[in-house]
Formats: sequence, structure tokens, C-alpha cells
Amino acid sequence: MNKEWINDRQAIYMHYRSNNFLVFIPGASGNVQSERYRFIDEIAAKSDYSLAKYEFLWQIENNQESYTLNVCQREIEEVLGYIKKNHNAHRIVFIAKSLGSLIVELVREVVDGYILLSPLLRERDMQRVMGKPLSSVSAEEIGIRYEDLKDKPTLIFIGTRDELIDHEYIEKIKPKRNHRIVLIKDEDHSLKGMEAINKIKSESLRFLKEINLKKKDTLPSIHGAS
Repeated sequence: MNKEWINDRQAIYMHYRSNNFLVFIPGASGNVQSERYRFIDEIAAKSDYSLAKYEFLWQIENNQESYTLNVCQREIEEVLGYIKKNHNAHRIVFIAKSLGSLIVELVREVVDGYILLSPLLRERDMQRVMGKPLSSVSAEEIGIRYEDLKDKPTLIFIGTRDELIDHEYIEKIKPKRNHRIVLIKDEDHSLKGMEAINKIKSESLRFLKEINLKKKDTLPSIHGAS
């Protein structure tokens, strides 16, 4: 993948294939170049999407006192603006993990869909931690209500043994008309088992195909164990 600098502090890893873009945002401890995320490259390749990866881990490590959710939100908006301006992006879909899933839901730029891996869905008020340094925010402090997710085509993967998710809350959710929730049996927050990865790949490819075809503006909901 090519490394492209957006400005003097931000870079993305880019593999260009088409004007449709899959933008990957990892969790707080994620490394976008890690082998564990190789399946995302496969999803992009098989769906003929260009792939852009943005990593904010080094920002958290090197700017501990100043790097907040507010700053991260603005930076990802800059990433989207760069892709639209410099690569003539026609369609943009986020694929995001854990904390990354929460951040992309805060972004004001309009995108066409979301694939969320282990989003921290629970009753939390994100606004009260937006200005705190990310290095000082615990996993228990952050989260987003399902009701606050954008009403765009969305595919959500949750492990049934994910200890960072409020499963009682998940059971009460009534999926929005164009959302799909896939519960993956016996998987934890990492979603790194081979069965989980294969499920994520197959469901994501189907999801992207539905978006591309644009045959309808709603997607059927799946709310149950796989």
C-alpha cells in the first residue's frame, strides 16, 4: 500500500482500485498494518473498493495530553475531505473497530454506509468525554447508544462473549430499517477467530454489493446468533 500524507501530521495507507472507498479506522490499540487486519484488504479487493487506512494509535501515544475525541473526529473528517478532493471518491463506506466505530459515528461528513466491528454499544453520554485526552479515558467511560447511530446502511458485528458490551442493552434493541446486527457466537471483543473473520468477510461483501446495486434504500435486519 502507498502512504499518502494529508498534511504535516496525518497520513493514510492507500490502495487505489476505483472511486468507491472503504475507509478503515481501527480501535485504540490497533495497528492498521497488522496481519490481523489482512481480511479487510480481502474485503476491499473482492468488492473492487479502494482501501484507505487511518491509524490514530501513534497520535494517542505521542500527543497524550492534547489528543481528544474532538481532535480525532476532526482529523477523520480531514481524511474524508482529502479522499473526496484528491481521489474523486464516489462512494465511501467506513469499516471501523471498537473505539473507531464510535468516532466514525461522530463524524459530520456524509458517507454511504458503515461496517462496525465490536462497537461499544451501551448507555453512555459521549459528550462528557469528548474534550478529555484519549490516553486518560477508560473503556468503561465511553460508549454510544444504538439509538444515536446514523440512519444509514449499517452492518454491525458483536461477539456474544464481548465483555465490553452491554448485552442486556443489545437484547432490547430494535434494529433500524436499514441496519443489520450479526451476533457471533462465543467470540469476544477481538473478533479474531477464523469463523468470525470468515463471517465478517462474507457478510461485508454481501453488504457492499447491496449498497452498490442500489436496488432499494433499506436492508433487511438480522438480529440473532450466527
